[in-house]
Order: sequence, then structure tokens, then C-alpha cells
Amino acid sequence: MPHDDFKVPNIRRRPDRVSQEQWERFVVGLFPKLTTTTHQLVPVASGSAAMQFDVVPMLPGDHSSPAQHDVQRAVHRVVLRGDRHADMRGDSHCTCPAFRYGVYGTCSHLLFARSQCDGSISNLPIPTYSEIFVRHGLKREIVFRPAPDAPRIVLKAARSCFDARGLLSFERHPALKTLIERTADCRHELRIDNDVFARLAFEMQQRERHRKIMTMFRRGVHSSAFDSLLTTPLAAYQREAALNAAVTGRFLLFDSPGLGRRRTAVAAAEILAQTVGVQRVFVLTNTPTLHTWLAELQQSTSRQSQVIFGSSAKRAGRYNADVQYSVACYDDLKDDLAVITGRMKPGLIILDETHTLKRHGAETARIVRRLESEYLFILSGAAPARVPGPFVSFVDMIDRHRTGLLDNFLARHQQFDLRNNSVSYANMGNVANTLPQHFRRFESSEYRRSLPELITHDRFLPLTETQAKRHADLQNRLFHLASGFGLQKRRQASEVGFQESDSELLPEVRSLKSEAFVALHEIQATIAEMLRVANDMICCRPEIGNLPGGNLTVGCKIDTMFDLLQEHLESPQVKAVVFAHDVKLLQSARAKLAGSPVECGLIDRYMPAYEQKDANMRFQREPNCRVVFVSDGAASRLVFRNVQLVIHLDFPWDADRIRQRQTHIEPHPVLRPCHAYQLISYGTVEHWLAKLRGGHELFIESDLRDGHSVVLLDEPNRVQFIEHVLTMLEQVKEPPMVIPAG
Repeated sequence: MPHDDFKVPNIRRRPDRVSQEQWERFVVGLFPKLTTTTHQLVPVASGSAAMQFDVVPMLPGDHSSPAQHDVQRAVHRVVLRGDRHADMRGDSHCTCPAFRYGVYGTCSHLLFARSQCDGSISNLPIPTYSEIFVRHGLKREIVFRPAPDAPRIVLKAARSCFDARGLLSFERHPALKTLIERTADCRHELRIDNDVFARLAFEMQQRERHRKIMTMFRRGVHSSAFDSLLTTPLAAYQREAALNAAVTGRFLLFDSPGLGRRRTAVAAAEILAQTVGVQRVFVLTNTPTLHTWLAELQQSTSRQSQVIFGSSAKRAGRYNADVQYSVACYDDLKDDLAVITGRMKPGLIILDETHTLKRHGAETARIVRRLESEYLFILSGAAPARVPGPFVSFVDMIDRHRTGLLDNFLARHQQFDLRNNSVSYANMGNVANTLPQHFRRFESSEYRRSLPELITHDRFLPLTETQAKRHADLQNRLFHLASGFGLQKRRQASEVGFQESDSELLPEVRSLKSEAFVALHEIQATIAEMLRVANDMICCRPEIGNLPGGNLTVGCKIDTMFDLLQEHLESPQVKAVVFAHDVKLLQSARAKLAGSPVECGLIDRYMPAYEQKDANMRFQREPNCRVVFVSDGAASRLVFRNVQLVIHLDFPWDADRIRQRQTHIEPHPVLRPCHAYQLISYGTVEHWLAKLRGGHELFIESDLRDGHSVVLLDEPNRVQFIEHVLTMLEQVKEPPMVIPAG
């Protein structure tokens, strides 16, 4: 941040009961006070009604002339207009971020300049020119201020486009040309700020974009253009939201979880790409949803997409890639900001999971609010009533041009007490009526009843450094073991499109040599340990995890589970079931909710049947018991009713196991659909198997997972086992995502 770029004050609106004088005193107290010992005021233009100055900070020990501006200092140009109330109205102007992004119409630099030259302003000569400028505040307006001796013909031309308060109506902006011509004919001076033309250009761009989109989608949501927009179908409500988002350009999509907000955002991005030529789309999200986004993009559009992850050098290289969609995480934003703004310059920014922004720190949230792009979509699964404070910032972001959305929102929902500086928000459930074209949160009960009972989501997650190192060691060992069974030969054959017979590829398996027995057993043990690593259960030896005090390290799956529970348990009627095979993993997951007000139960296969039944009855009958953790092998007759959320912590590739777990679930008859999340560690053995979901019967249906040795199988099954191993290893293409442990 520059030397004296101050923090932008929080957004407040003047209460109706507070006088203008009281409000001005409050606003002045929001900004740091500048003094002559820290700043200098350098005149730029004087002798007119608009006085221009440069506010120059003085570095410690600086005795340079005020006119000698150091390029490293945050020098800001201020323009003072009118009386002392002009600052609070937004008539004056400053180039600093506090004025540009703020809503008060003033800043520390304007207040400092005003205090230094109040006497000069009072003695200003009467202006001899008329002026058109932009008034800053909660709503930006184009203002016409005539000179006292302005000719009648100029005033008449001004009345054709400006109202009695001197404010421009955009519908009458073509009359501005007539006003300029009349002033020129009368040889009357008319000064127009550059901000005026930028404001007019924005309004014209809005209307032109609306015209192009409506030309392409003449029948709205029923337009045939939607059929070829994405490679996946869109529901009617998704089409409507995508159209609104593309037309407005800056949109809040606060959908309920599972209603396809990411696909809606991609559809809106494609509309902008085909109508106004948006080339680069930059998606910012949480680390666990990086590859969820990539999967959605690869499924929905044929355009190139990439995930930006890894070291700083690797990320910098990917920002230069010529792809339309780039997905990055909030945690890397601070380090990559210069590359994003200098090289990438996205036309559209999509912010996903914005309700979790506060977890990434205040500085990250500040940077996100200052990212520059013409188009912006903000996505979240949380209701505005849950995050009213951040929601104000989101409305501020989509109302960058101050069209009045923010002013209307604060007037209807913010309750500010000036006496004790307390802020509260009311009627947040009615935000859709406040921002009718810029916001959507779909809650229709009719739509919910039309949804399928179950919607499955794959959530790809990173590994910690400890997990990644352990998994890499095991992976190298697995490749070494598999090389003895023709892995390299199999790969070479597949590259030329030739498949050799099993007898040529796997002689060691058929010959039953002692070395083959040992290798098969080690392959089995290595895969089992790799699965434990991917499931957040890192142990030096597989058997240590079953002993008290074993070497256990928890990875990212439990944190992601906690985030999903927080998101979905927002509704008091929702109940959730978390499945896992490893009981210790379930215990660690349950411990994550220890400090939560939500009660939870645990059902594992080692509990007596009557205890499992009692735990289920408590889950069904007690309103506050809303989460139950269930291990595989529990009583087969257990049925969990009124469930709307299911989380699978492990075995996402085991289709039979997932189906078996789902037989215990009875969705809520009203709160539909039921969402099932499968947590997959990206780039690990469970990810490789997930790509071949349902194609590895030996890994799924055999009793190998119960501790039996593969060498006890008969010859055809041994051959099939190693064939499945080699096929799985062919899926190894990308390394795991890695984040620092802890």
C-alpha cells in the first residue's frame, strides 16, 4: 500500500433523524487527520472557483521544496469546489482510494486542503464559467452548475437535459450536444470533467450490451441459443439467472447449495464472450473447490481452462497462458496480485465461496474488493442474513459505478445508531426485492419438489505436505513393484495402439514364483497404505493406526466437511450423515464439531446393535442432534430419515460401497434435494480409481480389504488384480495439490 493511502471507512448511511451538521462531524472523525508537519499543500491552479492542489506527504527528515514531488510518494490531486459543505455532498474531488471507493464524498486530503485554504476560498472571485462534473457519494450523479451570468440560451439548453436540481437524466443525454453547441455559439466557457464522459460511456455500454444480448436471446429463457451455449443442459432458472447476470454485468448469485450456481456463472460468462467479446475469465475460490471448478468447466464448455496452483514461479507462468478460464485460490491472491493486474487483466472476475472470505484475512478481503474488472459475478451458498456485514461489501462491489443499488440497499436494510456507532441489519430475507436485477437466491418450494432426490457432488481436495511426501514415497514404490509385471511394456504397447496378451505381459503372475508372491503382497499393502494417506490417516505402518496413540495426522477432508456442514445446516430442519470406513477418521471428524452448538452422534461397527439403534433414535427425535457419523459395517437395518446432506469421507471410487451407504438414507420429504458430497484427494490413488469408477471389482467386491492376501486368490483373479493395478497406474497424470501442513 502507498505511504499514505488510508483505509476506506466502513459504509454507513446518514440516519433520517440525524442533522447534516451532526453527520458531517461524524464523517470527519472517520478519516485520519493530516497536519502540516506530515503533508504539504502544493497549488496547481488557483484564481478560479475550482481550486486544484497536490497533497504531498513529507517523508521523515524531508526538507525538500514542496514543488519537488518524489515519485515514490502517494501524491494525490484534489479539486475544491464551492462552500465547505461541497465536500460532504461529493462536489469536490480527490484521486485517493478513500475517495474513489468511499461513499462519503470526502477524504483526509480534501479535509486537509479545505482547512489550509478556507480563507482563500471565501475570497474567490465569482466564477465566469459554467461546469459539468460528477458528484461522488452513495450515488454518482452528473451535475450542471451554471455561471451567474450564463446566457439565457445556455440555460434553456441545459433545462432540456438537466432537472431543476441540476442533475442529468441519462434518457435526455443526447441534448448535451446541443448544450455544448449553444455555449460555443455564445462564446461562453463550459468546463466538463473527464469523469462525465466516463460516466456516459458506462451508461451507453450498458444499453448496448443489453441490446446485443436480447438480440441473441430474443425469446428469453426459451431461446434456442441456449441449446448450444454449453455442452451440458441448463434448467430454466439457471437460464434466467445467466441472462440477468450477463445483462447487468455485475451480479450476486447467492444460490442455495447444490442448485448449480457455478454452471450458471459459466453460462453467463459464455454469453458475455459471444456478445461483447470477453476473452479472459478469472475465477477465485477456496482451495478445496479448485478442481471442482475445473471439472465443471471441462464438462460445460469446450474452451480451454486451467488451475493455477503450485510454487510462485509456476503460478506466474500459468498466468501468461492463453486460456479463457483460469481458476486460482484466495490464499495465493496477495502474492500474485501484481501478476494478475499487470499481465492477466481479466475481463470477468468470478468470486466463489465468498462467505468464507473472512477466513483468509482482512488484507485478502481488501484486495478482493479492489480487483478491477468490467464484469464481476459474486457466488455464495450462504443466505444474506447469515453474512450481513460482508454482504454490504458485496453490494458495494457490484455497484462500483454507484448507480444507486448501494444507496437503496442501505436505506432499506441498514439501521445505524450514530450515538453509540452501532450497526444492525433488518429484513435481509427481502434482499431480492431490493436488488431485483442484480441478485438471486433461489428458494422456490415448487422448484425443490421437482428436483431429484439425490444430487452427487465430487469435491477435489489438496494434501498437506506430510501427506504428499508420504504418498509420493509410496507411489514410487508402487511403480517400482509394478515395473516387474510389465508396466513399461504395457505403456509402450498402448502408445502404439497395440494390446499384448496377458500371457506375454504377466508371466510372473502365472508362474507363481516366490518373488511374484512377495511382489503381489507388497503391491497390495502399498495400495492400502496409499488409500490411508489419501483418507487423512497418515501412519508409518498400516497397523499403527489401529493402536491407541498411533501416529495420526489430519488433512484437509475434515476441514472441508466442517465447511459443508456449516453451509448446509444453516436451515434448522436440515440433518446430515457423515460416512467413513475408518473409525479413527470418524472420531477425528466428530472432534472437529466439539465446540459447535450442533449436537452429533457416532455409530460405528464395534458398537452393540442396541447402542446403534439408540443413537439413531436420538438423531431422529432430538431437534438439536443434526449430525451423525456412521462407519461401514454398522447395523444393516438402520435408516436415517429426513436427511438432506450426506458426506463420504473415503472410498469415493467404490460405487458399490457408496450405493450401500445410500440405502440407509431417506431424504427429507419437503427439503429436497438430498446432496451427497464425495471428498476426493486430488492426484492420489483414490483419484486414480475414481476416474475408473466401477471398473475395479477386485478392489471393491473382494475380501482383500479385510486383510486377506492377494496371493491366496486363484490364477485368473491374480491376473485380473495386477491388470487392474496397471490400468490404475495409467491414470497417473498430475501430481497432488499440496498446501502447508497445519
